[in-house]
Amino acid sequence: MTAVPIEGTVVGSPDADPIGTGWRRLALLLSIPAVLIGVVAYPNVQLATMPLGAALPVLLAAAALIVLSGRTRLLVLLPLISAYLPSAEIGFVAYLAALGYFVLVYGGARIVRPLDAPDWALLAVLLWTVTSWLANLGDQTDLWSLPVFTLTFLAPWLLLFVARAAPWTTGEIRTIVVTVAGLAASQLAPALLKPIAAGMPEAYSVPLIPLQVTRVALIRNFLAAGEASDLTSGSTPSAHHLGIALMLFAVFLVALNAGARRRTHAGLLAVVVFVFLMTDSKHVILSAVPAGLIFGAAVIWPALARRWRRLLGWAAVLVAVTAGPVLAVRTARIVIDGLWRPYIVLAKINPKVQLVVRTSQLLGRGDLDTWIGYGPGSYATRAATIRATDVLFKEAQRLPDFIPPWTSPAYRSVAYDLYTADIVATAQFRSGALTNPFSSVVGIVAEYGIGGSIVVAIFLWLLAREGFRRWRDGDAELRVRAAGATLGFAVPFLVVLGIFDSYFEQPDITAAIVTLALVTLAGGRPLTGKSGGGGRSGAAGSPRDPVPAATSPQP
Repeated sequence: MTAVPIEGTVVGSPDADPIGTGWRRLALLLSIPAVLIGVVAYPNVQLATMPLGAALPVLLAAAALIVLSGRTRLLVLLPLISAYLPSAEIGFVAYLAALGYFVLVYGGARIVRPLDAPDWALLAVLLWTVTSWLANLGDQTDLWSLPVFTLTFLAPWLLLFVARAAPWTTGEIRTIVVTVAGLAASQLAPALLKPIAAGMPEAYSVPLIPLQVTRVALIRNFLAAGEASDLTSGSTPSAHHLGIALMLFAVFLVALNAGARRRTHAGLLAVVVFVFLMTDSKHVILSAVPAGLIFGAAVIWPALARRWRRLLGWAAVLVAVTAGPVLAVRTARIVIDGLWRPYIVLAKINPKVQLVVRTSQLLGRGDLDTWIGYGPGSYATRAATIRATDVLFKEAQRLPDFIPPWTSPAYRSVAYDLYTADIVATAQFRSGALTNPFSSVVGIVAEYGIGGSIVVAIFLWLLAREGFRRWRDGDAELRVRAAGATLGFAVPFLVVLGIFDSYFEQPDITAAIVTLALVTLAGGRPLTGKSGGGGRSGAAGSPRDPVPAATSPQP
């Protein structure tokens, strides 16, 4: 096997950038509109976000550039590009545009392409969705429940399902990875410039907020408070969304270092981590813990030399014996004082806890709805909440006029008092992630039932498994392997995030994960060297895929 030259370098050579050439220039170029949007035009997304009328021309310009380049398959990047615009609606438009293109051009190829495990699992999810919708039609669901649910929840996975059938080339996969890195890195500019422009330099001290646990007065006097904690949003819709994007980028960089067995982009990783901490995304950090343990066991630990494993093992024992009891007591105090008392003990006034409790009571009755669910778009998912205008407080109707409001009887019985105008008015004095009655996980369990939730869990597990399989594929390009490792992290990360809010149905969150999944699944099978060429289909990493994307057979 011989390496294929890419833009003057040889893949796998010591001096080749593992991300790909040109990503730094792209990041620098994209930082200009990122600063204009995130610092000049929309410096405070809590007060004003980008209207659809302003975001649409930006998306159309990106689509036009892709089409003019002659690489129309890169329209798959539209949802990812829209994720870096501070608009609540543009992501759905991007998914519709990308999905429409791939269905039109590659729908036939998708039909004849052999199905692998993730494909079968997604088809099972789709079958369950339609069955549950029909079983509840006229009672818990109406005619619009399924279309709205498809747009908000299923569109990312349908795009992945169809886009995999396209004959991706090595150059296109490289371009996708370069774009992922360029877009994420471009957010560092508005994040670091906004505190100066806004006259709030205390935002730079937000990463030190965890030091409050030291209870040292001198340290606490230098820590930021108030609005500075939510200032770092870049050009995304919120600080938390930027935090998630940077978390995934940091994991990708760590995977590159683990795969390269040498230090690469260490300075960039340090800056990314610092800016991530500036977003003050505490629930994002909490959500990353389970996924991080899995990622560490599968990616980081095997990459360490034996002497480092032994050293870390002894260090862990030493810390456990000496500082362990102190840290355990301090952690317990933080959990009790910062989480349990204000949110769990006061469950009667916590809308999110009440949503969980009331949903458990409904599903605990053991009737048919317990097993098949209340149907897509009927209960707690974003498709349900955006239509429940008679139950949930809405400042403005964002749905088109031809889509009527709808609240299922089951959802009305539990959500009637969980999101009122008074609750919204007090949002600035509490954590919305811990109190707002929105949760993708609750929605999945309620709308799919116990049986359907198992089907969804199998699909997500298969995606994560494919990610770590690609990571272990030594013949694949390092950038593709790193994307696979990041996907393996991203799936459980998304699941835990889904407990806190409707992250499964937020396009700017799912776009990055779907893009990583496409690189992982398409980047490991035989790809063509010419744009528009074919490639034998097969399960990613299966014996039918003997030629990795970064290599070609010797003559």
